[in-house]
Amino acid sequence: MKRFSQMLRYDFKTGIRPMIWFSTGMVVLFLLVFMSLHSLQNMSNIGGKEPAYLTYTIAHEAAVMGCVIIDLFWWGVACTLFRDVQKKAPRTSMLMLPATNLEKFLSRWVYMLAFSVIGSFVAFFVADMLHLGWLAATGRTHATSASQVFDYFMKNDKMFYSLFFTFHAFGLLCGVLFKKFHIVVTAVVGVILFAVFMQVCSYITPYETREIICLVAAIIATITFTILAYRLFCRWQVVTRKFVNL
Repeated sequence: MKRFSQMLRYDFKTGIRPMIWFSTGMVVLFLLVFMSLHSLQNMSNIGGKEPAYLTYTIAHEAAVMGCVIIDLFWWGVACTLFRDVQKKAPRTSMLMLPATNLEKFLSRWVYMLAFSVIGSFVAFFVADMLHLGWLAATGRTHATSASQVFDYFMKNDKMFYSLFFTFHAFGLLCGVLFKKFHIVVTAVVGVILFAVFMQVCSYITPYETREIICLVAAIIATITFTILAYRLFCRWQVVTRKFVNL
């Protein structure tokens, strides 16, 4: 436990700078979403809608887009979890650390989970507060989007979370396996597998049975992808092939 805590502190210490830059970039991205929605609503406001109605509409649309961006961000972080140790020097330093493979793997996973969840929510909250400040400064009606984003993630059903963790685990597996083009490869293969999975599920009736089978399949896939990712990580060497870590 002591080595794991030391490993976790090491990962947070070495990753704090990119964490700050990524979070700052997320704030800017969310602000661009707010501003873009204001511009689109103003251009389409040919029916003479009240400014208050427009503000609440923008808040809802920003929340929807924010949820999509956060989902993609979490998946992208999983794909690039080991991106900084793909070259020989940093990989050697990581492999030489006084910790077991399990401790190194779990430390990275915990760090990634904390960074992606906390960083994305904090970034959206900051952007929402800046947006509210701008609305107040310009004398417009106030409408927050942060509460809608939190409700979205808190009130989703178990199928949503099972599929979310499945994609998360698949991204983690591809991030461990491939040395380059992690996001592109994961996206292409993931879309194909998801399309096949949904096609197979569509033949299952009734709906209640389909939901149970899909839920169980997603849980099994999540566990399988995670175990495979760890097994591949344990086989890492200093020198590997050009595109895969084998």
